[in-house]
Amino acid sequence: MINKPKMSIVIPVYNAEKYIEQCLKSCINQTMKDIEIILVNDESTDNTLEILNRYSEKDKRIIVINQKNTGPGLARNRGLDIAKGEYVFFADSDDFFEKNLCEETYNCAVKNNADAVLFNYKHYDTDGKTLLEKYNVKKDLYDKFNSNIIPNSFNDLETIKNAVFIVDSAAWKYILKKEFLIANNIRFPNIRPAGEDMPFTLEVKLSAKIFYLDKKPFYSHRVNINDSVSKNPIPWDVIVKEYFTILKKYNKLDCLKQEYKKCCSRVLFCIQEDKREEFLNSLETFLNDDLFSSIKNQIFMEDLKRSIKQELYYELKQDLKLTPAKIIRSIFSVKNEYSYNKKYKVITILGIKAKFRINKPG
Repeated sequence: MINKPKMSIVIPVYNAEKYIEQCLKSCINQTMKDIEIILVNDESTDNTLEILNRYSEKDKRIIVINQKNTGPGLARNRGLDIAKGEYVFFADSDDFFEKNLCEETYNCAVKNNADAVLFNYKHYDTDGKTLLEKYNVKKDLYDKFNSNIIPNSFNDLETIKNAVFIVDSAAWKYILKKEFLIANNIRFPNIRPAGEDMPFTLEVKLSAKIFYLDKKPFYSHRVNINDSVSKNPIPWDVIVKEYFTILKKYNKLDCLKQEYKKCCSRVLFCIQEDKREEFLNSLETFLNDDLFSSIKNQIFMEDLKRSIKQELYYELKQDLKLTPAKIIRSIFSVKNEYSYNKKYKVITILGIKAKFRINKPG
């Protein structure tokens, strides 16, 4: 076992017998050899532990921790506590990744003295067996700095407003300097059954001094898995409360009030209708009256806009017997018309037609 590995890969594992071997092969076949692989078995009830033990006997870099079920957040913290690596990478047990992930992201981090490196990924459709490249950061954010480094991380107000609630929040999309996590006491909250990485990565973004963005899609994230942890319902009321606490901790609540309101508004529409009142009641318990009222107004306006758009669409479709394609063409279209040996270009924008003569047909 390496005394001071460059990278610690921490994987919480629960009933992952279907996919864990592919994930483990991604780890042990890394081009960077001085790594450790910490597997936290969260009281699996299938054959997962047997698979983990079999692999650990073959590869001394693998450490298996067997514990009572605590959920993925505390399982990751347990792995972080014993990690010896200079950088830490939190992978999911049903995913897999490129063999150069550790080496290339580590080199980027060391070269730029980065606290965090965020990389792109691919969605792996388990049903269709297809990969689709995805981007964590919009292209204009890369271009904004003419570099992959965001200066002073997200401490610049304009950058915060553009990025903190937009840049993706899954923990497996980052490698993180362990010294940085310890110095800032950044840990996963005990949120179950899912969503614990959202507050964690928000705090990372608000704390990191140098944040490196790597455009390469090193990671493949499985989708369409019926028994995946990611299918579990997210306790949004707990998430937005954690966000509120973190923003206050870093004195960002005032400057990010509008972004926080929008976040709460978006969250409401991720919740089943019969749970929305309960969510609003939970907000009221920890927000001051002004902020709560402002969020309610924000939610009301978003709801109103959605309702109007939906009603207009279905009224048009029902009354005019139009298909979606025809509705779009009624809003914007370009076509030719002929009249009395003359040719015209007719442009329709939002129902207003402009007719231009261009030449004689012939």
